[in-house]
Amino acid sequence: MKKHLIAAAVAGALAVPAMAQTTVYGIMDLAVRSANPDVGTSTTKLESGSFYTSRLGFKGEEDLGGGMKAGFILEGKINADDGSTTLGSRESSVYLKAGMGEIRLGRTDTSNSEGIDTLAHFGNIGNFGLNGAGESTGDQANTIKYTSPAFSGITLQVGQTFGDERGGTDLNSVSVAYAAGPLSIGVGYDDVGSDSYTVVGARYNAGTFAVGVTSGKKDAATDVKVMGLSARVDLGGGMAAHAGYKTTETGTDEVKVTNLGLSKALSKRTTLLGMYQDTDKGSAAGSFFQAGIVHSF
Repeated sequence: MKKHLIAAAVAGALAVPAMAQTTVYGIMDLAVRSANPDVGTSTTKLESGSFYTSRLGFKGEEDLGGGMKAGFILEGKINADDGSTTLGSRESSVYLKAGMGEIRLGRTDTSNSEGIDTLAHFGNIGNFGLNGAGESTGDQANTIKYTSPAFSGITLQVGQTFGDERGGTDLNSVSVAYAAGPLSIGVGYDDVGSDSYTVVGARYNAGTFAVGVTSGKKDAATDVKVMGLSARVDLGGGMAAHAGYKTTETGTDEVKVTNLGLSKALSKRTTLLGMYQDTDKGSAAGSFFQAGIVHSF
């Protein structure tokens, strides 16, 4: 009798579907920044998210069987210097994925941004990569996005952001990315109303060093062109040197930005960083130096 009861209990346990596992994750980034603008007063202050945006997130995934999974991401920006946060401000989405790809709905990156972000941050320090080179929007509410599985290294993303919060104007987005070994190449396109954004990029990541280029163009009433170069070289002992150069042409005006930095990994989750940036003209003209710590969990 006992053997039958034990067998029934085991069978019942095996029949219960796998429960969704929820993960808490995030980044705490704090740095002391000393800014010396060409116009205005020099300042020194503590800032959150200077290297990588401080964030708190929750994510989970459930195996539905038959090769299908469902999941969610709820992520918000943290102001690590005072503890305030807005949950869901960065991502608030739910998805279904199977062998033919993934469908995601909610607040998430547009397809162009998502497909090119990995090139924009190829081994450089997060917020000092080539981001902004042709991206139109980044995270957007009311978005539906399809991501294909990788076929021979090629991944396609197609998305639409409904115009509920954009004055009724929808945003359409597409990107194609290719990855093979150390080489990655991508192209993305957005259009919203009469404006369009195109960005292309490539990177080569050999492990001990990475180099790459990104170029973007916004076609609008006033055209904007962005081009960036960036590199990372490992120095040994957990240290790496970083460099970046970006030009932004707005109409006939051109602004040049140069970044130089060092990072020291204390562990897989904790890194010390220092960065110098110089902007030659415009509203951000001047230079600054910042040094801080980034801890991920």
